[in-house]
Amino acid sequence: APAALRLVFHDAGPYSKAAGNGGLNASVEFELDRPENFGLKRGWRLVTEVGAHPGRCGRRDMRLAWQRG
Repeated sequence: APAALRLVFHDAGPYSKAAGNGGLNASVEFELDRPENFGLKRGWRLVTEVGAHPGRCGRRDMRLAWQRG
């Protein structure tokens, strides 16, 4: 759970109210190699494992849930 919570925090962190972009949008998937995201691959593995079970919860469902926050 701590890895997943940290993953969500790092995904939501780059929100810019002035620019109206960023935030909780699952873009962290493409930013896992950045130094500030060190160790988040473990959390992303949890996301992909849950998304790998058809009929339970897909990646798109998780992204929508993240966006609705």
